[in-house]
Amino acid sequence: MNSHFRSIIGLAIDSLSPDNGRNGFPVHHTLLGRNIWIIENLANVDALPEFGYDFFNMMYKIEDGSGAPSRAFAIRSGMGPSAAVT
Repeated sequence: MNSHFRSIIGLAIDSLSPDNGRNGFPVHHTLLGRNIWIIENLANVDALPEFGYDFFNMMYKIEDGSGAPSRAFAIRSGMGPSAAVT
């Protein structure tokens, strides 16, 4: 386990939701209440290394919306666009 701490700015997962939908969405409330974003339904997350990449999320801003479609991708740090995992 890594001995240093990192600030978390977001949660990106390859499932429908970090909550099960039956208990008031506590993960959503906790993270969003701390201004930590959530991206759901990602593909190819298992292709990412544990460290060493930059993650990008290009999303539409929908006025008064609770979510939005987006295009997410990662690029291995220092590798340039040819190293993208989408």
